[in-house]
Amino acid sequence: MKKDEFLIEFSKIIKVPVDQITENEALGTTPSWDSFAQVEILILLEKEFEIEIDENTMNWYISLNRILKLVN
Repeated sequence: MKKDEFLIEFSKIIKVPVDQITENEALGTTPSWDSFAQVEILILLEKEFEIEIDENTMNWYISLNRILKLVN
């Protein structure tokens, strides 16, 4: 999955049009990025990038800026 493809799926999860997403999007600061959306994002990351996210690392993926470091 490429960055553009990820951003499309990400935008669907947080319910923000892809052309309005900024790297500043984050859990708790983006209104629609709640705990339910966070779980969906983590599942997307695990599925598409074949990584295992455990309790120790899941708190690291709470901002789009950090997630994009994985995607790039």
